[in-house]
Amino acid sequence: MSAHIFAHSMWRTGSTALAHCFLQSDAYMVFYEPFHEYIGSEKAILHLRAKSAATARNLRHPRWEGGYFDNYLLKDPETGQTLSALFDRSASEQTVYADAPSDRTLAYLDACRRVAEHHGKRAFFGFCRSGTQMRGIPLRPGERAFYLVRDPQSQWRSYGWPANRYFVNKSYAQVAASPNISAALGQIETIRPRLCGRLLRRLPTLATNDRLINFACRNLSATDARLLLAATHATTLQAAREIGLEILSVTDIATGSNAGRDFGARFEVNTQTLQPLPGSQDQESNALSGSGTPGHCAGSHRN
Repeated sequence: MSAHIFAHSMWRTGSTALAHCFLQSDAYMVFYEPFHEYIGSEKAILHLRAKSAATARNLRHPRWEGGYFDNYLLKDPETGQTLSALFDRSASEQTVYADAPSDRTLAYLDACRRVAEHHGKRAFFGFCRSGTQMRGIPLRPGERAFYLVRDPQSQWRSYGWPANRYFVNKSYAQVAASPNISAALGQIETIRPRLCGRLLRRLPTLATNDRLINFACRNLSATDARLLLAATHATTLQAAREIGLEILSVTDIATGSNAGRDFGARFEVNTQTLQPLPGSQDQESNALSGSGTPGHCAGSHRN
């Protein structure tokens, strides 16, 4: 059996559309957003399943059969526990911009591998919040990993801020919980991220954290929100380059150009349903080559 695949990315980079290509293959078991905060709650997984069609429509995702996170209700053949029960929520916020996830998170990823292998499949991990902790996720012999990038101006427009505050607010939570990156965001505010980070570590429940972050971000300016994306974009892209990941874009995969050439053949998936993402091909090429200017995320707040 071929080895497992680790696809790292940020939000709104076309990662769901790409994961859907792997979902259509009988060879893969897709672990969609394995660090999503909902995974630790079976109730939240079932709730999202019930509204998956509406979620896909609102986020412009391809239609997902079943729930996004149903595979996390499967039991690890070694421990007998569900993957949801083994999940460590620190991977969703506290360690996103750390050098590595927790040992419990690494054990949870091992359990995901075992579940896929138990069903005779390869695991496809479609990360959207692996941040810099991707540096501490070791690959086994034969396993492959890549980083999916989108030009930051198009990514920013796709966030839909301020009508949709989820992506900016969650990014703020991740930054606030990480001293490493908080220090680089002095232009936003210095006291609030540090204070918010301390509160996050003391208030671990999902509902409390959401209320806290929404309150902290209520007066976040457009300039600061764009700066937040610029900083996280640059930080994660640099981390991917540091560990030697192949840098790809959905646009390149869809058009069969640059690093996306022969992607379907290499990973044995059908990518014919992929469409180039809205945005500038030149800007995306700059992001791939490292010559882009993610700090300049100007433009409309909406697609």
